[in-house]
Amino acid sequence: MPAISACPHPALAGGHVPIGTCRCVVDTLSLWMRNTPMPLSIAYLDALGRVVFTADMEPCGDRADCPGHPPPRSYRYAVEVPRGRLAGFGLVAGATLHVDGITS
Repeated sequence: MPAISACPHPALAGGHVPIGTCRCVVDTLSLWMRNTPMPLSIAYLDALGRVVFTADMEPCGDRADCPGHPPPRSYRYAVEVPRGRLAGFGLVAGATLHVDGITS
């Protein structure tokens, strides 16, 4: 089972997620790509760490009309990676991610 500790970047560093790493978000809001210069893939997870939805997201400039990317059901965590790299982290439909060091 993958662990969220494999995602050491709590925020985008210089506007990008380095190859081989990811960004973890503890939230329940719709995420968007405003001011994000690179395409990302996102996995939404429930409170038990189960992948409930994945999506690819396109970059968006500094515009108020950037689209949101809400999953079709509620979630607790989101993991963002460079586009197309979710499977490399084991974040596929039906997978469960062990969440280290995060208290819900």
